[in-house]
Amino acid sequence: MTRRIQPISLDIEGKSYEVDFEKEDVFFPFRPTENHWMGLDSSGRDVFSRLIHAMRISMNFGILLVAASMLLGIAAGAVQGYYGGKVDLLGQRSIEIWEALPFLYVMILLGSVFGQSFGLLLVVYALFSWIGISYYIRGEFLKLRKQPFVEAATCLGLPSRKIILRHILPNSMVPVITFFPFSLVSAIGALSALDYLGFGLPAPTPSWGEMFAQAQEFSYAWWLVLFPFLALFLVGLLGVFIGEGVRSAFDPRANTHYES
Repeated sequence: MTRRIQPISLDIEGKSYEVDFEKEDVFFPFRPTENHWMGLDSSGRDVFSRLIHAMRISMNFGILLVAASMLLGIAAGAVQGYYGGKVDLLGQRSIEIWEALPFLYVMILLGSVFGQSFGLLLVVYALFSWIGISYYIRGEFLKLRKQPFVEAATCLGLPSRKIILRHILPNSMVPVITFFPFSLVSAIGALSALDYLGFGLPAPTPSWGEMFAQAQEFSYAWWLVLFPFLALFLVGLLGVFIGEGVRSAFDPRANTHYES
């Protein structure tokens, strides 16, 4: 709020001057200014610097989470798809049971016991996010295990480990490469959602979701909604564009044509 102060008259070198003052009460969150382009949050911290640090933390979290999820999903899907039969049946039923566990409740329980941390959130989320990619890898292995090159490797007496790692897995990586950018965007969005709900990273870790929570508390602080939303939208948009480009580059149908 800006208030005008009573003017003051000054005499300097025989000349009279009248000085007007405007007093502005500073309270947080504070609007964007010349020195703080994106304003200040509820604790007087620069929003721009927190956006940059939050993006670094979100990218690190997303990359680590997607890498761990991909490794777990590839391992589970490869074993089920290659061996099939009872191994596949038992694996599918186990995955369905594990998938039915409520992730948010598990996160709340472990967070209350061990405390909120980056490592705990990463481990718990990775244990629940590998299921989707395992279905794709399982389908690829079920399709490729009957191919002639796999049967030839089996007839040569190669062990299952070498057949899986050297022959089938390299030909099953299209879903992994295609879904990696989309999974990264999803992980960043999930982290922001958990931080907004208060179950994510501990304070005072910079987070886009935590800024959204502040904006809900201080309804006049439009800058706490606009700038984190633009950052989240831009990262998601770039991730989708990259994912579409990677999908087009590795799509086998694009390089296939039929001759009559």
